[in-house]
Amino acid sequence: MIYAIGRTEGYEKYFEEEDEPGKLGKCEIDGHPYEGGSVWKTAEGSQSYLDNNGMEDYSVYGVEADWEKDTESNDGFCYNNLLVDSRLFKI
Repeated sequence: MIYAIGRTEGYEKYFEEEDEPGKLGKCEIDGHPYEGGSVWKTAEGSQSYLDNNGMEDYSVYGVEADWEKDTESNDGFCYNNLLVDSRLFKI
């Protein structure tokens, strides 16, 4: 499992509305490239990002994906981009 962050209010509503909520991987949206959702290797790393950036209205969520094969480096950032659509979990 790897980790993502999301605005708590929106993500909690998403969990209520969807049977199997997911995080979007690398794709094309309306003809525009999307590099994939931001993901962190550890829950601690994602929480640290929230804390260091004053993001009190965000929470950490689990992503059913493999750091080594399902993500790619986002040069210069502390997170990677998700390459494949993946299931999202509350933790």
